[in-house]
Amino acid sequence: MPGHAVPRLPSATSGAPPCSNPSCGRVLPVENLDERCRKCQSAYCSRGCRISNKRMHKKICTQLSKGVNYSANPARDKGRWKSAPASSEWSPPKGLEQKTSVPFTKLQKRVWLHHRCKVDIYRIIIDAYRLRMDDDAVVDKNINSESVYGGHLTGIPAFRDFIDLARSREGLLPVWWRDKNRVECEAMALRTDEANWHRLRVKLDEDLIKEHYGDETFPAQLRIFAEFVYKTAVGGKSTYRIMKEMAFAERLSHSFVTG
Repeated sequence: MPGHAVPRLPSATSGAPPCSNPSCGRVLPVENLDERCRKCQSAYCSRGCRISNKRMHKKICTQLSKGVNYSANPARDKGRWKSAPASSEWSPPKGLEQKTSVPFTKLQKRVWLHHRCKVDIYRIIIDAYRLRMDDDAVVDKNINSESVYGGHLTGIPAFRDFIDLARSREGLLPVWWRDKNRVECEAMALRTDEANWHRLRVKLDEDLIKEHYGDETFPAQLRIFAEFVYKTAVGGKSTYRIMKEMAFAERLSHSFVTG
């Protein structure tokens, strides 16, 4: 396209980060700070790369600005770029015993649940299932008769199927997962006391997850995990591309932050 030619750029030798277009990866010219998304500050090597990635970038821009948030005023320090995150990259800020870094990278590598404590894994599995049941009912109008949306009191039959499928996906659950862990997870899901936020019989939606976990990106993380389990996407729109874009942004943030 005339006027949108992508310049030939050197390889990464000066410490400058690569272009935010995943299909490019060329080094950003250090003198060029103009080709940036104004909302999330993702930087591109050229106008051509920014325009070619515009359609996909729109889908994740808000999540990038809130989840992997770069400083609005990047500066150079001794020849290196400084793109320090403006907010914490540890996810989620609350709701679990332990936070984790680069969650989308870990999802991409299928180790998102690994190295977490048991109680956090149980909570995540329960809420990934609950959100997926809500998405199926609201978006796809596909109501599982064995879930609370189908009139079942607890939804435990559908939840058991979810756990069995998760266990059948190679590497998705930690290597130490056994039948007793399924029993413990189900017991947590079936608790009816108000102190247990992760109750199967209580319906859950995206807004409630954002409020409880304090993380705008956590619903997307849960949806990606559920898509791994079911191997189907809500509304026929796979979350894998979002996962790839967010993981790419995480790598930029962690690889090129300078002190």
